[in-house]
Amino acid sequence: MVGMDTSILFIGLVFVLAGLVKGVTGMGLPTVAVALLTLRMPPLEAAALLIVPSSVTNVWQLAAGPALYPLWLRFRGLLVGVCVGTAIVGAAAAWMAGGGEGGAALGSAPIAGSAARAAGPASTPGAVGGGAADGMARARGAEEDALAGMAGAVLGLALVAYGLLGLTGWRMRVAARHQRWAGPLAGAATGAMSAVTGVFVMPVAPYLQALDLDKDDLVQALGMTFTVGTLALAVMLACRGQWHASAAGGSFLALLPAACGMLLGQWLRDRMHPALFRRCFFAGLVILGAHQLLRIATG
Repeated sequence: MVGMDTSILFIGLVFVLAGLVKGVTGMGLPTVAVALLTLRMPPLEAAALLIVPSSVTNVWQLAAGPALYPLWLRFRGLLVGVCVGTAIVGAAAAWMAGGGEGGAALGSAPIAGSAARAAGPASTPGAVGGGAADGMARARGAEEDALAGMAGAVLGLALVAYGLLGLTGWRMRVAARHQRWAGPLAGAATGAMSAVTGVFVMPVAPYLQALDLDKDDLVQALGMTFTVGTLALAVMLACRGQWHASAAGGSFLALLPAACGMLLGQWLRDRMHPALFRRCFFAGLVILGAHQLLRIATG
């Protein structure tokens, strides 16, 4: 009983901290939560706890800002690009995997690849071609893991590099005349990257920051992108039969501490000087990228 109480307290504190980070910077809840939860539980169990808090806080972040409709009009091309990029990479992944059960998004490649290898001969008991099928499944899983790892490393390096540049005071700018094509391009690249890694930060976060939005508009625009990106990825995985919604009581319970943390983070953000907020934003990118690289390096 004491061990169970300690686990519940640990999970609650993790989601308070993850919600706090998201409330201040507008991102980072899944990354912070998974990084800490996996100290005490398997990654799949940690991911199950994230379903409700991540989805609800993204919608909350999207709806809480002052300019939802104007931002939607301004960034609808970017949001369409996110959906298109996710769909194209998902279709490409399905084609590369031969259209079978392994044809899921590369964002689930580490899980799918590990599952294919773990299934082994037991998945084809007594079958004449069991050995060949097992070998093909293992090869496909290894290829998917390698592709996902490579994309994750690129993502991590990009996050760290851009965050460090931002902390030095360097600011990227995107002129208004270029935003008509740069927005959809950034959205498509973000969708493609999310389909490979499950992370929606790059390159949309640097792109939005380069538009010199005020801190509330930036956080709301990030929430809008994360919400659309999550839905696009979920639809793609559902179409491939790789995502099944289930009622997870623990995930609903985790929403309360995440919401408390996010409220505290929003309270802090409202009292931050814009320069301090920018430093927190770029430091958040560095931490997210470093965590991504560490996760890949440690397997």
